[in-house]
Amino acid sequence: MKYLVFIVILYPCLIYSQKNDFIWITGIDYLPSQPGIENLVMDFNSNQLTYSVEDKKIRFDGTNANYNSDSGQLILYTNGCQIYNADGTMVPNSDSLNIGYAYKEFCTGNLKGYRTIDNSLLLPKPDGTEQKLYYISDGNYYQFQPTLIAYTARLSYNVIDITASNGKGAVIEKNVPVFFDTLTGGQVEAVRHGNGRDWWICVPTDRNNLYHFLLLDNNGLKYSHKQNIGLITNYQTICNQAVFSPNGNKYARYDQVNKLFVMDFDRCNGSFSNFQYLNTDTVDFFDDANCSGLAFSQDSRFLYVANGLELQQYDMSSSDWPATKIIVGQARLLETFYRGYISWCTLAPDGKIYFGNGNGTKYMHILHHPEKIGMDSQFEHLLQLKTAKWGFPNHPNFRLGPLDGSPCDTLGINNIPWAHWRWEGDTIATLSVYFRDLSAYEPDTWFWDFGDGTTSTERSPNHIFPKGGVYHVCLTVSNQYGTDTFCREVTVSGTPVVDIFNEIKMEVFPNPASDQITLQLTQPLPSEAKFQLFSITGQSVFLSKIESGTVGTVIELPESLSNGLYFWHISIGKSAEKSGRLIVLKN
Repeated sequence: MKYLVFIVILYPCLIYSQKNDFIWITGIDYLPSQPGIENLVMDFNSNQLTYSVEDKKIRFDGTNANYNSDSGQLILYTNGCQIYNADGTMVPNSDSLNIGYAYKEFCTGNLKGYRTIDNSLLLPKPDGTEQKLYYISDGNYYQFQPTLIAYTARLSYNVIDITASNGKGAVIEKNVPVFFDTLTGGQVEAVRHGNGRDWWICVPTDRNNLYHFLLLDNNGLKYSHKQNIGLITNYQTICNQAVFSPNGNKYARYDQVNKLFVMDFDRCNGSFSNFQYLNTDTVDFFDDANCSGLAFSQDSRFLYVANGLELQQYDMSSSDWPATKIIVGQARLLETFYRGYISWCTLAPDGKIYFGNGNGTKYMHILHHPEKIGMDSQFEHLLQLKTAKWGFPNHPNFRLGPLDGSPCDTLGINNIPWAHWRWEGDTIATLSVYFRDLSAYEPDTWFWDFGDGTTSTERSPNHIFPKGGVYHVCLTVSNQYGTDTFCREVTVSGTPVVDIFNEIKMEVFPNPASDQITLQLTQPLPSEAKFQLFSITGQSVFLSKIESGTVGTVIELPESLSNGLYFWHISIGKSAEKSGRLIVLKN
């Protein structure tokens, strides 16, 4: 249950977003021989990520943008070719987006969608109504010249009135060009203006050091200015990323050719300064089929660079941040060549960072605690999903307010806090719970009521409950402009997970098996577990997740498994494990 303290202030431009990025749509057609498309719906509205497989009608092959209401309900999503409603119907007049040669190549036939990572945005017109959305994209536009085939790009936009067509929406301005230039293909990023209402959109160029800036305000989208700064880039692939820090003060871009660029950003005038370059890689690694990734922690302290083979952490609060490099995750190439890559990534509303793996397999990676230093950030390699995914949505930080007291703080908008948090129980010390603050709009005090008679003023505390049970936990955040409270139920187990796990009897059948096995338990699994298969030489050949509460599940075996003897292994943490033998005998 959520309790909010509403503070009514007569500011006509008090426009705060909360949950506009809480539902993601992604996925390709993983089983093309079967009807429908296996889209993955990722939902961050509850304490933990939940995901389901639904047919959302379009495939994603890189380009991905979506938009949710302030309350966290899906409104629109697009793969760059068409725009769809939450109910899976195409928005009228949204066909043939970014029309050109590339449209025929990527948007016809099997309709996979454009391939470029982070080349599109869906942003609301900043008038507080959520009536009109702007779809902004570099469009993968090809131009043929008489003596040279040149790849160029146009930055264009579409306007969607979501109230038109009886609430189904409609594109009312289509394929409107803003400018033409040789762009990177991707790295189209937005950040809130320092006035707390408008949006800056930054678009870098390729083989140049030029950056274009657009401004989206109450009057619509317009070209603002351009800036030359830093090094001239070499050729880049279409699979690279740029990102603004959540607080809007930093901008970074990375790819495997040009490495890492970091600059300070002025949210008032939309300009970069203090350009810094870092060759992040100790060895030269480049694979055109592989993607690179870049993300900040929610508190903007840590920058994470994923080069495919490893995940690097940099502490941006240090004056010598390049010297703070820590490798917090490494790729493990298992039975297929691409499966273990650590690739494009996105900071999610739950404060975690999610990573692609460079191909369309049913796996992704998670950094559970980006706010923590070194290995405490807890990188989880190869989380198995229910369907293939490709390309996470490109979202700005919707929960960024004005620069209070700055020269551009002219609209009378204040940073009124918004309370939000998640919790994670310890699977071994089950009475211990970690509470992660996810609040926004610059709170400076935190007050936790754990529902057991104790409180805390830490921002993200660890708390030990006196016994198992259900507790009503509330966080109240405050600053000089206001207060907000968010409450939810927290269930604490009084029995250690290890003890429950050890009492469970498990059966794996059939044995021998061919293409799948069934795992049967005598009682529900008390916590999420890992299922692994090892060869007789001890090599891990398969890894899958088993969800908490499972009493029986079917596990699909990888096609790459050859006939022979394997050992299955189920574990929770490092202290609870069960194992057995499995014979694979394919027909």
